[in-house]
Amino acid sequence: MVGISFRDPAGRPMAGAVISIAAAPGEVHDIAMVADDWGEIVISAPLAGDYRFLVSHTGKTFHATAHIAAGQEQLTVTAD
Repeated sequence: MVGISFRDPAGRPMAGAVISIAAAPGEVHDIAMVADDWGEIVISAPLAGDYRFLVSHTGKTFHATAHIAAGQEQLTVTAD
């Protein structure tokens, strides 16, 4: 499991954002999630690599890419 914290371009947590996985290096069962109060979600990332996300927050859609390394448990990404 990997915790991913999403931040807006100003660095603020994207609390309540609807986050969907747009692309992954392998099959992922967590298709869409709602970020918690700190802008965080937790996904099962079976393979290391780049994961691309679509983030809906405050009426706007953002894009974010996270490079997840083998064994990584936490990371923060900035949506743009």
